[in-house]
Amino acid sequence: MAGYQPLKILGPETGLVTEREEFLLPNDAYVELSNMYVWHGRLRRKERAGLLARLRRLITAQAEANTDASPDSTYDITDILSLLRATEPNAELEPGTVVLTIDAAGTPGVLTDDGAGGWVNTSGPYTADTSTSTINYSTGAIHIDWSVIPSSKTVTSDFGYHPGLPVMGIRQRETANIGYEQTVCFDTKYAYVISGGKWIELATSTPTTWSGTDSDFMWSTNWFRDTSFNKLFWVTNFSGVSGDPIRYYDGTTWNDFADTGLPRGDLDGGSNFLWQSLTLAPFRGMLIACNTWEGGTLATSKNYPNRVRYSQIGSPLLPESFRDDIPGKGGFIDFPTSEQIVTAGFVRDNYVIQCERSSWQLRFTGISSAPLQLDRINTELGATGTFSVIQFETEIVSFGGRGIVSCDSFKTIRIDDKIQNFVFDKVQNENNGPQRVQGIRDFAERLAYWTYPSAKNDKKYPDKRLLYNYEEDSWGILKDDYTSLGYFYETSERTWASSAGTQWADANWPWSAVQSQFPTVVGGNQQGFIMKLISTDGYDRSLAISAIDGTVLPMRITINDHNFINNDDGVRVPLIKISGIPTGTAFATTLNGVVFGAQVVDANTLDLFTYNSTTDEFDVPVAIEAGTYVGYGRAAQAENFKIVSKKFNMMEEGQKIQLGYIDVLAQKTTSGAITMRLYTDYANDKISNDGTDSFFNTTMTTAPLTGTLRTESKLWHRVHCTARATMIQIEWTLSNAQLNGVEQNQDVQIDAQILWVRKAGRLV
Repeated sequence: MAGYQPLKILGPETGLVTEREEFLLPNDAYVELSNMYVWHGRLRRKERAGLLARLRRLITAQAEANTDASPDSTYDITDILSLLRATEPNAELEPGTVVLTIDAAGTPGVLTDDGAGGWVNTSGPYTADTSTSTINYSTGAIHIDWSVIPSSKTVTSDFGYHPGLPVMGIRQRETANIGYEQTVCFDTKYAYVISGGKWIELATSTPTTWSGTDSDFMWSTNWFRDTSFNKLFWVTNFSGVSGDPIRYYDGTTWNDFADTGLPRGDLDGGSNFLWQSLTLAPFRGMLIACNTWEGGTLATSKNYPNRVRYSQIGSPLLPESFRDDIPGKGGFIDFPTSEQIVTAGFVRDNYVIQCERSSWQLRFTGISSAPLQLDRINTELGATGTFSVIQFETEIVSFGGRGIVSCDSFKTIRIDDKIQNFVFDKVQNENNGPQRVQGIRDFAERLAYWTYPSAKNDKKYPDKRLLYNYEEDSWGILKDDYTSLGYFYETSERTWASSAGTQWADANWPWSAVQSQFPTVVGGNQQGFIMKLISTDGYDRSLAISAIDGTVLPMRITINDHNFINNDDGVRVPLIKISGIPTGTAFATTLNGVVFGAQVVDANTLDLFTYNSTTDEFDVPVAIEAGTYVGYGRAAQAENFKIVSKKFNMMEEGQKIQLGYIDVLAQKTTSGAITMRLYTDYANDKISNDGTDSFFNTTMTTAPLTGTLRTESKLWHRVHCTARATMIQIEWTLSNAQLNGVEQNQDVQIDAQILWVRKAGRLV
């Protein structure tokens, strides 16, 4: 019998392919790429995400109940957040920010929370017994045992808190600095900017709240300067008659665009105004609004879903700038279709507008009475996701009901041949699923991403991210929970001084991986956490634990809208790593720093299990533990990955195939390892190398062998895994033991694979 011959997989480019039989695929194609993707000719694990900061607000001088007239040794506030709970039920205090001032009009006493569920006497005559006084950051409950008792004294509170609302937009506001844009984040109620590494409410001197639902996302554009030469930042959330008007921010205050008193946004002499639109953009000196709400008031306005409304060339703020009954001023175009306008973007000097099943373009005519001309591009392919549109140099790419499409203003084509059924099978349509699809381009990595709620998991919020490597035309699927995507401009670069606590041997990140004032892609989730999608700091906490019940077995935790599911892609229960419970408080020693199997009970609750080495499952219930949870615990998902190859074969030669071993070139790690599983023919539920024969490998280390000194950045590894069948399929993943160990935090990068194979006799 002939010796083994190399079947080489070098410089993979094909990536994920789901639309052909598995034995017909190219050698570098994969039928499953979960949390892995093709990048620059190699297989790369999804990068770790890092916490930028959670959206938070500051409250000052909130009046609390007075202390008792008759001296009382205790003082209690049931919930310091009670005034906010009606619309912010998941609000949570920020540790170390709560300050109580007693008798502000006299000689005040000041108490400050210590960040760990207790209090510090900061100043003044009224003091607390710090050994028994408590604060609960989750429930907002405050208990004070007085050492020096105040009688009939006023109490006010200052505190920072996290509203815990879903992120509805991560948008960029232009500043005076060239190449730097200010990131403005929105949840369903507030707008925020970052200051000193923490989010603060934008324009707190004139607070403007929003009232959209958790699917009314924020569209923004930057255009025009007002009479004070302030750059204007325009925002609309398309929230309907009970929602919000178009607003613009001038650097100091938010202003409603439609103003009947000026009148501004006037369309026809005072009877109708432009109140709202789906999109806004400047085009040829005009402000263009698509899919509009128009009427005498916002409450009585009507939706014109196939209308484009434009202003005069010049200031959109002038009283008559949108008048459509005065030649040379504003006007509108109603598309000759009953479809709704869904999204829009620029391609060269044209404005491309996509409806549900068609694509159009606006061209500038130069004629003052009719400045815009509408041309139909395609009658079959449009878009269903407003925020799915991604701008490229000569095209826009968006999610449509019939595929992922590219439009260059002359033609619209599908670009998803390798995953043709993706939009039909994978993306959920219920719960406004298409509206929740968000797209963004990562310029540094040359990748595009789309978040989406998967149809299989039937979740309201997105739970997956589609990755498109547009340089190599390959796809992959990542698991994470981002309701919105955007850019954040770093203000400083990493230095060794800023990396306190990092050992030289553990610093496996490149210096200045992201330069200051360079856009980093960030995502916001359903709880208001803003995460860097690629971080050098490791998986960081991204979900808030609002309650822990230690009286039941297994221990039960509450994470509101956790978005997890049991048995997702073969994983029996989601795995989480808990941190942040204040040291010295209940559950901190038991839960902090541990990976748990989190059995989903319902949308908000999870039962905790630890790893069992005997069964190789997370099936040991976390024991009952006494104590009161003080809040601020965090959970991050310990993510696995999965690579499933084509079904390798020698059918063209009418022969079975025999695999002897595999040589793998992989990036060196300090303590990493991955698991290989081998499947034959179509027995996809039976692992061929199941460990019954100790000679054959199931684990491949990515670290140097013990006792060896290897300075290379990449190492070759040999995996012995003989098999004989008509077809052989290879899976790379992490085992439960590896997910419970240090391996789950290690990078995985496979640069080359060589399968040593030979003919193995006739097929039948």
